Amino acid sequence: MTYTNYITVSNFPVWKQKSAPSTYSVGYVLLKFLNCIVKQGKKSRALTLLKDTLFFLKLYFINQKTKKKIIDPVLVVYKAILNSRPYISLANKKRGRRNVSTPCIMKGYRSLFLASSNIINAANAHRSVPKGKQEGKKKISSIGRLSFSQRLALELLKSYLGIGKAIEKRLDLHRKAYAQRTELRIYYRKKKRQFGKSSAVNNGFSKKAASFVQSSIHKS
Repeated sequence: MTYTNYITVSNFPVWKQKSAPSTYSVGYVLLKFLNCIVKQGKKSRALTLLKDTLFFLKLYFINQKTKKKIIDPVLVVYKAILNSRPYISLANKKRGRRNVSTPCIMKGYRSLFLASSNIINAANAHRSVPKGKQEGKKKISSIGRLSFSQRLALELLKSYLGIGKAIEKRLDLHRKAYAQRTELRIYYRKKKRQFGKSSAVNNGFSKKAASFVQSSIHKS
C-alpha cells in the first residue's frame, strides 16, 4: 500500500492514501476528517485546530491521580466518526410521472464524509455572535463562548458516547429509509423483470437489501 504526504498529528502517523481501502484504518479516517475541517485551502490551520481538539480530548480522558491517558484521543475521534456514519441513504427513482425516494446502501467514503460534516456542523451551530452584532440577539450560551477546538472536542465526545446532533441525524435518515422500505421491494422486483428471474443475484438482492435496512434500524 502506497502512502504520500506523511503528517504527524499528536505523535500519531496519518497517511494520505491514493485509493480508499476496504476496511478504513484510523489514519485514513483521521485524514478525511482533517480534510473536512479545511477552509479556503488552509490545511496547516486545520491541522492546528485538530491538534488542539485532540489536546482537549486528552485532558478529558486523563487520570488525575496517575496523570496517565485512559483512552487515546485519536481512537476517540475514530470511534466517534464510526458511530455517526449512516449506512443507508434515499435516492430518487422515477416511477411514471412522479419521483419516489428509494432506500439504497450508502458507499463507505460518502458515509465518512457525512459523519465528519455532521460533527463539524454541530460544533459550528454553537458559534457565538460576531462583535458589533450582539444587540437584539439572544443571549449567547456558555458553549458559544468556547473556541472551535473546544466545541469540536465536545461534539466528538458526544458522538463517542452515542449522543449528540450527528447521531440524531443518522437516526433520522435511517428512520426515513425504514419508512420507505416498501419502495425498496417494488423497485428491485421491477429490476428482476427486466434482467430475468433466473439470475441468482437479482433474485436474492431485494431480500438482502430489505433485511439490511431493517437490521440497521434495529441496531441503531
